Amino acid sequence: MEKLSDYLKINGAEQPKKVPNSNKITYVHRGNGLPQLYEFDLVTREERPFVLTDGRVLSVNHSKSGMYTVLGIDYKGNEKKQLFLYHQQTKKLKRLVYALDHFHTFGDFSPNEKKIIYTSYQKEEQGYHVHIIDVETEKGDLLFRCEGACTVVKWMKDCDHVVVQLQETNIDSSYWIINLQDLSKVRIGVKDKLARYQSVVFSKNQEKGFLLSDVNSEYMHLYQFSLSHPQELIPVIQSIPWDIEEMKLSKDETKIALTVNQGGVSLIYVYDIANNSLKKMEELPIGVTSHITWLDNRSFFFLLKGPQMPGEVHIYDLLKRTLTRLTDTGYSDALQLRKYNPEMCAFKSFDELEIPYFYYANSKNPKGAVIYVHGGPENLSRVDFNPILQGLVHMGISVFVPNIRGSKGFGRKYLSLDDRRKRLDAAKDIKALAQVAFDKHGIQKDKLGIMGRSYGGFIVNTVIGHYPNLWSAAVSIVGISHIRTFLEKTGSYRRLLREYEYGFLSEDKSFFDEISPLCHAKQVSVPLLMCHGQNDSRVPVEESKQFKEKLTKLGKGVTLIISEEDGHQMGGQTSSMASYQSMQFKVGEFFDRYLN
Repeated sequence: MEKLSDYLKINGAEQPKKVPNSNKITYVHRGNGLPQLYEFDLVTREERPFVLTDGRVLSVNHSKSGMYTVLGIDYKGNEKKQLFLYHQQTKKLKRLVYALDHFHTFGDFSPNEKKIIYTSYQKEEQGYHVHIIDVETEKGDLLFRCEGACTVVKWMKDCDHVVVQLQETNIDSSYWIINLQDLSKVRIGVKDKLARYQSVVFSKNQEKGFLLSDVNSEYMHLYQFSLSHPQELIPVIQSIPWDIEEMKLSKDETKIALTVNQGGVSLIYVYDIANNSLKKMEELPIGVTSHITWLDNRSFFFLLKGPQMPGEVHIYDLLKRTLTRLTDTGYSDALQLRKYNPEMCAFKSFDELEIPYFYYANSKNPKGAVIYVHGGPENLSRVDFNPILQGLVHMGISVFVPNIRGSKGFGRKYLSLDDRRKRLDAAKDIKALAQVAFDKHGIQKDKLGIMGRSYGGFIVNTVIGHYPNLWSAAVSIVGISHIRTFLEKTGSYRRLLREYEYGFLSEDKSFFDEISPLCHAKQVSVPLLMCHGQNDSRVPVEESKQFKEKLTKLGKGVTLIISEEDGHQMGGQTSSMASYQSMQFKVGEFFDRYLN
């Protein structure tokens, strides 16, 4: 287990941002235990703490001049971000928006940087409140209320309008331009048609903009619009048969950098607007990219994570066609360990649907294996750096990482194939993959485990009851044990969105009883390890407690670890390093006991 400990010590950067009017970028990592904000000098290549806090830094936003920075900080993993203001001249951090029973999300600075706009809500509220606050006097006002979940994405330069993103369903959203004087609003994008909209950017004169959407398409494509006719979307790039996930307009507005998700692997393209030409960046290693930011008109930086790379900031020069790693938050530590690249595979499920998966192994004749199921449900598994998976493979336990039906990145139809009454079809995908593990990869039938977090934890809890003879060990992290009780106890705003995915309390209660793990506890025969954060604001800790209680009464082998210092991210990338290492080490020990 020494090597597993070595993998779990590896750190990685998150959320790189350029500090305007400086030679510095900032990013978050857990070098001091909790996720904290650090700055990196692009000239000296030196890192130092930007500012230290007593909670987790979850979000970072610099003002356009670089004078101010707003940090979103939570405590004990509860995701209730409080907003703090850092002044670059005084080097002081002060509370700006602080109400511990509220969730807060930063929106934008006003054009003169004297105010910020943000949203807030409480767990039992069905809608969000949009507020404005003066950064110096701290005097605030409520501007308006949204019926559901909303985020302010842009404060327009005329000061009178803001752009708001409304969450329509669990996956679909819309953009609206709202007049702050009379609260009238105009939609950006196609009327009366549900679609995904994201990554909106505006030209400097704010006469036009670009956004990504899958309206009238299976995949996220690039569109242009004008502010005079914002509902008319002009297709720009529709030739890429995958989701475009992020795009950034260059400073001179002649180019757009794009990240594309190709089945869990990132590609980067640069689009030349004048020439209408698209060029793929060939120098990119296998991995996942995010947070593209232009430094000037010929270079941009981004975060890269891959099987061989913890989160590190890289810079790409368009003219020289060179890729340079800037940071070393965990790269040197990772360099000393053997790292494993996955094989990209696919299998036919029970209904002949092709399901993609990544396969990690360090032996041609493995004995034991773990199936790792992502959360969401509408997220997807990617080829990023996952220390626990790397550590398991090093221990001789192969890992299967599927993108079962309902995962994003494979088209809108694929994304909807597990909705409501089709929920168990996703579990059937896992059953089919287990057979692939035995028949194709030679895994011993008494050496197969399964692991997942959040919705992945629900899948774990489900398959060990529906298909109990397949498994030798199971780990469920912050997992759901009954959809009905989950929907009843989760926050009101989340309930409205989650019902589009899982089914509605008003219509589907009998179906929830039919399929939920709690109702199939009698069939469970596998050793089960459950982990949950006491302060989980998404999946209440009662979901694991009630499953543990039911299994214990039935005499089943179950262990529940509850962390008083964590929430939904327990043992994840944004938890404390100590919590992450402790939980993942216990997971490693658990699988080593039953699968090796």
